[in-house]
Amino acid sequence: LPILLGYFGFYELSHEAPFDNIGSIYNMGAGVWLANGLAQSGVENPLIALIGDSTLFHAGLPAFINAVHNGARFLMLVFDNGTTAMTGHQPPPNASMMPSGKACPSIPILPLLKATGAPYVVATSAFDTQGTQKAIEEGLRCKGPAAVISQGPCALESRKARRKQKIARPSYCVDPEKCTGCRLCIDRFGCAAFVWHEDEKHCAVDPILCDGCGVCAQVCPKEAFRIS
Repeated sequence: LPILLGYFGFYELSHEAPFDNIGSIYNMGAGVWLANGLAQSGVENPLIALIGDSTLFHAGLPAFINAVHNGARFLMLVFDNGTTAMTGHQPPPNASMMPSGKACPSIPILPLLKATGAPYVVATSAFDTQGTQKAIEEGLRCKGPAAVISQGPCALESRKARRKQKIARPSYCVDPEKCTGCRLCIDRFGCAAFVWHEDEKHCAVDPILCDGCGVCAQVCPKEAFRIS
């Protein structure tokens, strides 16, 4: 089984149900350094290092460059949401605005990682489950260090932008006629907006918590989720 290597922050949520899959939680950016070392020490399990976009710039790049230089085999999964959500939504270097609101040059992550010479670097949409899964599988088959950049706006920033533009926020609901109560969405997907009705044996969506990303509609085998 793959070993997922992260650090404190939202990655800690992967340690809890329904995911239960994080292998390490250390200081910021440590996942890439640990994957680099484990790969070179002979660990045969597939290694996936988790890192956010802002942490990549201040702690992850040296480790990934070292991995390319030494040919360490692992996948770095970069969560690119264009903000530093954990510490107050400060704009990272890949944003086009400074904390003061002044415009500044953006440093895109995709060409930056390709410039390291890594054999496999791709970007995917965080809301395209099939495309992201395919990219991760291909990255794990790569013989050297690989990187998949999962791109999607922070939910809080999206809500803020929609309020400013007075755009209605979409939300999803569950068709009780299609929901069979398989609980795949509850037990494996784990969206915070899901509510399980034990008496009726079906899932529902809290419209206040739903951000309208639409991933639930992609993972449900019965196509029970739809825009409300």
